[in-house]
Amino acid sequence: MSLLRTIMVALLLVAPVAAEEAASQLSVRGEAALKVPADQASLRIVVRAEADTVAEAMRSAGTRINKITDFLDSLDIEPGKERRTGGYSLEPIWSQRPRNPAEDWKPTVLGHRLEHRILIETTRLELVGELLAKSAKHGADEVNLDGFGLSKAARMAQRDALLQEAVRNARREARVVSAASGTVLAGIKSIDIESENARPPVMARGRMMMSAEADFGAPTIEAGEVEVRAAVRIVYTLGPLSE
Repeated sequence: MSLLRTIMVALLLVAPVAAEEAASQLSVRGEAALKVPADQASLRIVVRAEADTVAEAMRSAGTRINKITDFLDSLDIEPGKERRTGGYSLEPIWSQRPRNPAEDWKPTVLGHRLEHRILIETTRLELVGELLAKSAKHGADEVNLDGFGLSKAARMAQRDALLQEAVRNARREARVVSAASGTVLAGIKSIDIESENARPPVMARGRMMMSAEADFGAPTIEAGEVEVRAAVRIVYTLGPLSE
């Protein structure tokens, strides 16, 4: 028998085995979801300044930023832990091109614009109303409540229970399918854990834009619940029903 014929015969013998192995597998996905109270808030405080010179813009913004950071320090919102700089920009303000400019027209710098953003992530939800109400009083031009969510510790606390429930749901579905197809679950070939997903509550965002003269009480803020999900994909091997 030639080498080519030997290879062809071997392939013919292997092909049915491979097809049988592929047909004896079942892939199922199990998911679990849980709603838990949000325990973390994300806020953004924005300070803007416009002035003729860079120094004046920096001085105006810097004075207010210092007042805001002093206010945050009084609440023990520590830099590097619960707050950080979220952005800093300084740019010139250019003159607009007129409708019928002269041939030698060139844009000129009219002044300078500065924006400084502070990001806050805190699990002390009782401070959210005070942060929203008093940040403008201390010089902020804009205060945003970007949303509520779960801290890393809270997510990890729910992870084990969610994964166990996801595996049970996948196994339940696999048993239904195997029984209907006249087979049994013989073993597990692979298990993959999908990335976790936390869905924030719908009413989790807000914005306050006001003057420094504004003076009113802290608004009532309700964090709501966050839906946390986990999912697994399991590939089972199937075997025949024993008679």
